[in-house]
Amino acid sequence: MPRSIAGLIAVALVMAACTGGDGGKGHPDGTRSTPTPPAEPHGSVVVGVYGEPATLDPYSTLASELTWQLVRPVYPSLYRLLPDGSVEPDLVDRLAATPTGIRITLVDRRWSDGTAITARDVVASVKRARPPSGFALVDKARAAGPRTLILEGDVADWPTALATVAYVLPGGVARKIYGGPFVISDRVPGLEIDYAINEEWPDTTGLQRFKVQFAISTEMLIALLERGKIDVSAIPSALNLGQRLDEHGIAHAGALGWDLLYLDLDGADLPGFDNTIGRALDRQAIVDDLVRSEGRLANGIHPGPGTHDAGGPFAKVTPKKTESSGTVQISAPTGDELAEFVQRLIQVQLEDAGITAELVTVEPDRFYGEWAATDPFDIAVRRAGGAPDDRSARSDRFAIPVAEVESVGAWNPPVTGIAPNPTYDGLLWNVQDWFLTEG
Repeated sequence: MPRSIAGLIAVALVMAACTGGDGGKGHPDGTRSTPTPPAEPHGSVVVGVYGEPATLDPYSTLASELTWQLVRPVYPSLYRLLPDGSVEPDLVDRLAATPTGIRITLVDRRWSDGTAITARDVVASVKRARPPSGFALVDKARAAGPRTLILEGDVADWPTALATVAYVLPGGVARKIYGGPFVISDRVPGLEIDYAINEEWPDTTGLQRFKVQFAISTEMLIALLERGKIDVSAIPSALNLGQRLDEHGIAHAGALGWDLLYLDLDGADLPGFDNTIGRALDRQAIVDDLVRSEGRLANGIHPGPGTHDAGGPFAKVTPKKTESSGTVQISAPTGDELAEFVQRLIQVQLEDAGITAELVTVEPDRFYGEWAATDPFDIAVRRAGGAPDDRSARSDRFAIPVAEVESVGAWNPPVTGIAPNPTYDGLLWNVQDWFLTEG
């Protein structure tokens, strides 16, 4: 290992304060025990997340992974993604194949204002959807009755497509009317979002309410958990994260699925730039030094669980000395510890290849909002979620995969029911099933 890289890793280890542990696999998650849920909703919890979304409209051009995760408890879908990538019906009562698509009958459900959720709401949502939403695969959508609709398109797996970032909004518009187990009762920009029970929800919930608070860094989330200022957190995968949580006595669980750490090269707009960068980087060294047991090398842009999904076209790309020269800019979101370490290690590797690299960091809401659309710099170190058979979000040509990384949930007792979902739906996918075992 070059001395400059070794020095970087030594600094990373000191900053991470790592001393032993279980390699990040963590404690058993709350769903493996058998506590008795309360007969009625009881109590509230505070959930910490990294960053703040630029919008809560899942079909806005500024929508991000965090947007989709935070609206999961308040907007329904035709189907929902489970942590293993399978799906379950949400609004769908019956689905039947037609010569050109499918015919769907909806369950009888209501929005939080008491009005019925109708086929017209679904059709309006389809018209607004954009990739990676499975609704974007629909060629034609029409209502055939109040609770009946027809969808047409060349879709191999309709239930999975209709569970993938395919939120149904009232009239296709994100407004203060909700159809999930919770509603958004208040939002303080820059601080938090408050959620309360949706009185029109037909099933039970374990909690009366919960709130999501925004944090500016991985380290802040760990500190807030350790001090009891938050109860639960979706923490971005980080260097020896499991060991660090163990040291603070914080329960945690990780799930390897569809989450990807990759290099976005759309901003470079230079012929052959992806090949030049790909040859200059030692991606395996990045994984070995920084990701370790909390992920694995990704050789494709569309990872997934299982050994077969570790493959991909980048398996044939091996690092070698290049004769390139020049200067590139590498951006990363401020406070994402792993992304910033990867950014620095890439800088070292590129400079060893004769390419000068300048580092730029920016707040995560802008990085995954405005900057995701404009790509103002040559290379961006990004995270992206995913789902089974998702092929619409990233281009193999303009991205270099680095690692499949775990989705991590961390919590303090007496909260139970936490189960990380390594798809677009994120940690709040089953918040209606969380509850407090005491107090």
